[in-house]
Amino acid sequence: MYPAEQVPVLGVFLMVTLFLEGPIVVYLLGWQKDITPLDQAINTVMAALLAAQFLAGLVAINKIMRSQVEKYYLIDFTREGLFGAGKTHIG
Repeated sequence: MYPAEQVPVLGVFLMVTLFLEGPIVVYLLGWQKDITPLDQAINTVMAALLAAQFLAGLVAINKIMRSQVEKYYLIDFTREGLFGAGKTHIG
């Protein structure tokens, strides 16, 4: 899979993480009834892992986007150097 194709996939991954798993973890941390110390520990670890997962996804998307922008400008700069500003290559 090319890096440009990974951005939408990672975006969906982040949305699922935030909008589906987030409310469940918030419920388990704050509003769950009859919680034992073991449940509290497991829920805290799950919340920490969810936060780490979300932050890692954001970092990955930023790195991929930065790489794609650098590639674009490198190709654009090379094209201008080869064909001059405003000229297009035909054929």
